[in-house]
Amino acid sequence: MSARAKMTAALLFAMAAGLPTAAGQPEERARGEVTAVDGETIVVAVRTGPTPRVGDSLSVMEPFGEGHAASVGRWRVSAVLGATVRATREESFGGHPAVGMEALFDSRRGDGYVDGPDVAVPGPASSGVRGNVIEARGREVTVRLLETAVPAVGDKVELSFAVGEDAIAVGTWRVTAVRPDGAVDAAAVEALAAPTTSMDATVWASGSRADALVQQANALRATDPSRALEIYVQAAAQGHAEAAEQAGIAFMEGYGTPQNDARAAPLLRQAAEAGRPRAQNAYGVLVSLGRGGLAQDNAAATAWYRKAAAQDFAQGQSNLCHNYLFGEGVERNEAEAFRLCTLAAAQERASALDLLGWMYQNGLGTAKDLTQAFRHYERAARLGWANSQNNLGFMYENGWGVDRDTQQALHWYRQSAAQGNPWSEWNLGRMYQDGVGVTVDQAAAVEHFRRAARAGHPQSQEKLRQLGVAW
Repeated sequence: MSARAKMTAALLFAMAAGLPTAAGQPEERARGEVTAVDGETIVVAVRTGPTPRVGDSLSVMEPFGEGHAASVGRWRVSAVLGATVRATREESFGGHPAVGMEALFDSRRGDGYVDGPDVAVPGPASSGVRGNVIEARGREVTVRLLETAVPAVGDKVELSFAVGEDAIAVGTWRVTAVRPDGAVDAAAVEALAAPTTSMDATVWASGSRADALVQQANALRATDPSRALEIYVQAAAQGHAEAAEQAGIAFMEGYGTPQNDARAAPLLRQAAEAGRPRAQNAYGVLVSLGRGGLAQDNAAATAWYRKAAAQDFAQGQSNLCHNYLFGEGVERNEAEAFRLCTLAAAQERASALDLLGWMYQNGLGTAKDLTQAFRHYERAARLGWANSQNNLGFMYENGWGVDRDTQQALHWYRQSAAQGNPWSEWNLGRMYQDGVGVTVDQAAAVEHFRRAARAGHPQSQEKLRQLGVAW
């Protein structure tokens, strides 16, 4: 260890131990634990002390001997997500950070420090700085920021208006000028409604540096998804909400990287808190399933779905419909479920069409109507939704809402089975066993029952037990 590293380590250890330093009495410091290392970026869970802010420095401590630790380097906080922070390395003292190492925060920023990258990142949400529209001139606006910030030409501005507890987005603007008093002028990029002085605004650190990274990643996403993901992660560390969303979805879906919910969760939370509906819905899914190290919580998932649905995000509407229909995380309300699924179905969301088919089939939230059930299942089936393909086959097999047609039933069961749906395997097994639309073929029936049984289908498992066949 170099002399400088030893001196730095000794000073940090003295401060950590609560000893006086050259500056006088020690101040309260936040402490945390490294939970992830990604190249020059680390993720730290804050355990004690005040909430860090973007721009705070931190040292990662490597223990040696009994009761001693040395700093392996200094990092700068780039994003604060509740009790989790991301930080980028500024200086190395010769060691390497590792999961489990202690992190000590220092809020003293030094002379000449400028919040950044392009605007301040207040509070735990992300890089968004709140403001109000104080003047509207056709498609151009002037926004007064409500928090201290250093905006830049090129930064993104999102306008919205409040409806109860929800915020309805009305489009995206781009900063064209920064006035001496800190207010910003912005021109419309995608205006979904005419701006008014009753609207709220959020200014994002998406100009110059972070926005350029996202544009680079977007260009690479189709041809080199792994490299695109690396760049999205860099931009997300600078507080770029769209980059955090893209990176989170990539980790969640395993696009350009092995699937990793633990990496996806904090990125999606960052983008969700920034108001991006796709991230709100995806984070809600992780919460509903208890994935990515998150506690399973249907009520919290429902709250995230509601935020996405309020912005007319179809999958959020569909997931919220599901929760209302089955009373998951919210009091059961079939009428509200029907309303939400109708909204999502208007955007050709297959999952919503499937749920509407079920509601029409069983008279849930609406009058029972097998013809409407058939029509909704058919729309979703043609969009490739496996459950609807199976349900459509059942409608054809039984002549519900359509003339009975066993060949169409077989066709749709096979389409669904090709996607691994165990119910369609069960239905194919029945048809081969009983000779419905096909010649009786017990061997084929058993094979379909086995496929369903291996997927956990209880009726198929019981059928094979009765036949004395293993699966």
